[in-house]
Amino acid sequence: YEIYLSAGYSEREIPTLILEKNLYGLDIDDRAGQLATFALLMKARSKNRRIFRHKPKMNLCSIQESNDIPKEAIEYICKGDFKSSEIKEGIEYLIEVFHDAKEYGSILEVKEIDFEALEKRIEEIRNNVPEDIFELQYREIILEKIPPLIEQAKIMSQKYEVVCTNPPYMGRSSMNPKLKEYIDENFSSTKNDLYAVFIEKCLKMIKVTGFNAMITMHSWMFLDAFKKLRRGILDNYSLYSIVHLGMEAFTNIIGKVVQTVAFVIRKTKLTDIYPTSIRLVDFYDSRKYEKEIQFFNPKYRYNVVSQKDFKNIPNLTIAYWISKRMMAIFKEKNNFNKIIECKTGLVAGNNIKYFRYWHEVKFNKIGFNYSCIERTKLCIHKWYPLNHGGDRRKWYGNHLEVVDLYDNAINIRQEKNSMLRNSQYYFKKGINWNRVGSSVKFAARVSLSGFVFDDVSPTGFPKKDEYYEYCLGFLNSKVFNSLLNIINTGIKTEIGHISRIPIFIPKFTTMSTIKKLSNECIKMTKTDWDSFETSWDFKNHPLLTYKKEADTIEEAFTNWSNFAENQFNQLKANEEELNRIFIEIYGLQDELTPEVEDKDITITRIYDSKEDIPESMKGNNYVLTREDVIKSFISYAVGCMFGRYSLDEEGLIYAGGDFDDKFRLRDGQWEIKTKEGWK
Repeated sequence: YEIYLSAGYSEREIPTLILEKNLYGLDIDDRAGQLATFALLMKARSKNRRIFRHKPKMNLCSIQESNDIPKEAIEYICKGDFKSSEIKEGIEYLIEVFHDAKEYGSILEVKEIDFEALEKRIEEIRNNVPEDIFELQYREIILEKIPPLIEQAKIMSQKYEVVCTNPPYMGRSSMNPKLKEYIDENFSSTKNDLYAVFIEKCLKMIKVTGFNAMITMHSWMFLDAFKKLRRGILDNYSLYSIVHLGMEAFTNIIGKVVQTVAFVIRKTKLTDIYPTSIRLVDFYDSRKYEKEIQFFNPKYRYNVVSQKDFKNIPNLTIAYWISKRMMAIFKEKNNFNKIIECKTGLVAGNNIKYFRYWHEVKFNKIGFNYSCIERTKLCIHKWYPLNHGGDRRKWYGNHLEVVDLYDNAINIRQEKNSMLRNSQYYFKKGINWNRVGSSVKFAARVSLSGFVFDDVSPTGFPKKDEYYEYCLGFLNSKVFNSLLNIINTGIKTEIGHISRIPIFIPKFTTMSTIKKLSNECIKMTKTDWDSFETSWDFKNHPLLTYKKEADTIEEAFTNWSNFAENQFNQLKANEEELNRIFIEIYGLQDELTPEVEDKDITITRIYDSKEDIPESMKGNNYVLTREDVIKSFISYAVGCMFGRYSLDEEGLIYAGGDFDDKFRLRDGQWEIKTKEGWK
């Protein structure tokens, strides 16, 4: 409106000119089209109160189908016209391209035809009187069905200076067969989600030097599935601006869980463009209203990375916030896979049938310390330790489940959709993590010899033993998290993400320090894990272990609480020292600090009551209160009453099967009771 005004047009005619000459719109839903028409007319009336006296011809369409147009109607259109062959060809094309058009909407590829000739012929039919009742019937069908097809074909076939939309979001699994087949044929590089298809479609609809402005899910900037789309944009277009909104960009329920990004792409290739980007992804839940406030804050504005630099980031990730130092690290291309092999594991096909918690089965049927899957053919044991996700936990733990691999997994192999991926790595020592979880707070832990791993718990296997503790320490460092966040902002951390992280090997003395600190972290978290009945290496309740000279439960509680506090502080100190070392190795002193928040330490900390838990520990899953401790002590006492535990012996005494007090399990090894003691 302001542009027209500055060019000298009268205020009264400007709204009509805008509606007729500048705005074009498409929607798949008829009611949405009506609402758009109403909204635009109301906006126009706010500028010209007399606009309804001469209603403008608006270029808005809700996509219509051609399914109900009979062949006889086509013949009637062509009847007596000197351009009958061209008219027939054009009409047949429209009917073909818009068959089942509601299935595809505006992603349909429509070519330009002689619309003027078609419109002229329709107007002749409108003005002519039919010769018989049959022609009257066809005339009504033609005048009702054909003009909307011509109008939407004109809109869909031409190019525009600006295309702007918030497209539908639909994953491939939700698409019907027709839509899926059409997308496979026409949008192979974006077929995994409908919103990505619309990005590709809108880029086709703009003229050279035109703009495509959209708000979509943000996954196209990061996921492997959209790498071809990113390459096409980086090679052929110019990424002008990005507003990374994150969650809650919309007020409806969908917007609360969908991560969104608004962006502008221009159809021209500029050699050295620096996209202006605004990062608002951290403002959600209680801070969501800060998005608008912080929009103009320079702290959250980035424009130091040129478009060509994105090609140096693994997987062509659009990590607009990356620093020059981080970019230099990725340019080194010393990928993590040079020193560690990352593998994804077992798919059982029916987890309910083949997975159990270890305390749900007879303990003597669990096979510990196996070295390879072929040994299961001995058929001595049915169940074997399994890494299967669990809570976020660093260094050691989450040993909760077992899997049925009896006789070389004979039952699983017969299950539909089962796969024993990388079975040659089963039972080998490695480093395990949860595939699903926040990449911002990645956590890795030891995967001991004798464990199987599945598809939700990928495992890395260092190529040399001396790299083991170094890899584990690096995976649990802030440096690794920062690098991982550049190539992965989703909730799944795949083996490909880990493999592409840059790795630097330091001097021997630094390696030795990292090894020492990592081993201490493993030992502390193992002690913590084994302090609870959920561990099969549980020996005694901590109130007994740390009672020392205590005469009361209260004194024993204080002793355990003090021990847990010391362990917590030492683990935090170790993690911060590891962070400091890795920050120095990578030269990131100006960007990262070694401090670790209390809530991110994954080891037990004990308080008297819930009211005593400080804000810094809110969200930590390993906080206990005095009430929790006493409940666990009562549980242990009940276990003693039923013979599961004994005050005379450490660990499990009876856990299913025939009772035999001559055998026990200690640290993954079976022992036998002799006159000289346990051996």
